Amino acid sequence: MKEIKAIVPFAGTVSMAAGEIREVSNEIAADLIAAGYAEEVKGKRTQKKGEKDESE
Repeated sequence: MKEIKAIVPFAGTVSMAAGEIREVSNEIAADLIAAGYAEEVKGKRTQKKGEKDESE
C-alpha cells in the first residue's frame, strides 16, 4: 500500500479530489502516478482523513 496525493480530480476505480491524500494499492498508485494524476506522499502524515486535530 502506498499513500498518494491527487494532483487533479479524477474518477474511476478510485475517485479523488485534487489535494486529497489516500492510501491505495501499489498497482493503483503506480497507474495514477504514471498517468500524472497523483504523486506519492513521502513520509508519514500525523493526521488521517476524518480525524480531528487535538488542538481544536
